[in-house]
Amino acid sequence: MILAALSVFLIAGLQGGSRWIPCDACCGTGVCSLEAACPCCDATGLVSQACSNCSGTGCVTADCPDCTDGTIICDTCWADGSCDDATCPACNASGRIDCHCCGGEDLISVTCLFCDGDGCVDAVCQACSGRGEVAIPETCPGCSGEGGRWAED
Repeated sequence: MILAALSVFLIAGLQGGSRWIPCDACCGTGVCSLEAACPCCDATGLVSQACSNCSGTGCVTADCPDCTDGTIICDTCWADGSCDDATCPACNASGRIDCHCCGGEDLISVTCLFCDGDGCVDAVCQACSGRGEVAIPETCPGCSGEGGRWAED
């Protein structure tokens, strides 16, 4: 663009009494930009994308709040391992049983706090940088893309 402007001024010197007047509408560029609603975000400036915290599932795993290593104290023998001088049938004398909450996994699935369980979060639209509008270049109607006009002195 700078090279084009320089050549215009050099040609103007060769024209004798003519001078180049840059177009006010396009500032001498020959191109005007129209603002239009961004098609990527429907002019909101935001796009929905999969939540990076839960990978779009809406849930994350967390440590079970009810147990240690997936087990709880046996509620039949109360960690004694025996019932009426016999091996406890519920825990097989270990004194611990699988947790009722997590099924012995020590992890539970909880709603993702980042996306409130939706699996999606709003992010700034990259196409319009969050403005909701994009610039569409077109030939300047004021100078027909020439960038200006020649005027006699």
